[in-house]
Amino acid sequence: MLNSKHYLVALLAGVLLSLSGQLMLLAEEPAAGSVEQAAAQQSAEELMRRAHDARATWEGMPGFAADILVNADGLTAAGSLEVGPDGEVALKLEGDFPWVERTLRSLAAHRRAESRGSYDVSFADDEVYHPLGRLIKINDDSLMGSQYRIQGDVIREVHRKLNDVRFTITVLEVARNAEGKYLPAVYTVSFWDADSGKLKSTSVVHDEWMRLGRWDVPSRVISIETADGARHVREIRFSGHRLLDAQAAK
Repeated sequence: MLNSKHYLVALLAGVLLSLSGQLMLLAEEPAAGSVEQAAAQQSAEELMRRAHDARATWEGMPGFAADILVNADGLTAAGSLEVGPDGEVALKLEGDFPWVERTLRSLAAHRRAESRGSYDVSFADDEVYHPLGRLIKINDDSLMGSQYRIQGDVIREVHRKLNDVRFTITVLEVARNAEGKYLPAVYTVSFWDADSGKLKSTSVVHDEWMRLGRWDVPSRVISIETADGARHVREIRFSGHRLLDAQAAK
């Protein structure tokens, strides 16, 4: 039989052991909101730099060429493109498809590698738990009033104003390459009249990617746009990818 003193010691040891186990479980399982709390402790510049550096870019790529097949609401055309090492796009395509070159130029521009010494940014509000992350504004961009939402290491939204138009790009899904860098997979693009606030158009875009040497290049882009009471489905399929300098693939 345990005397009362020994009984109390044993009981206290059991309580401490149970409490220790619970604390270990809590340490292994992050509490709800821990990601947002971690983001709240980072500066706006730290968040922006992390998201910028996490993008998959075409740094060091010698450029590439590919064949393309365009389909706009069932109207098709074949062509080819060449993207230079500077990201410039040269397109060969018969027919009236002005949106194709715009799409390709935008795609190439967003894969451009840039390095910055610092970012003149600050938080645009105090909202820490927004579903798409913290809102960050560019302090010295009075022309377009650029703002970004950053969640983890991903730029989830871009807000800008250009002349009489305001637009937002919202990234819903990303793809990760072999190095863990991210690429846009599914995103929306919406335009509003800057004065009236009326929605002018909205698009849903799905990008697919493939590996070419050490880089990620598009294999398919499909968009569904609704504007002015009409709906358009547009697709670009890429094939026959080749680097402009085959030695760069090694």
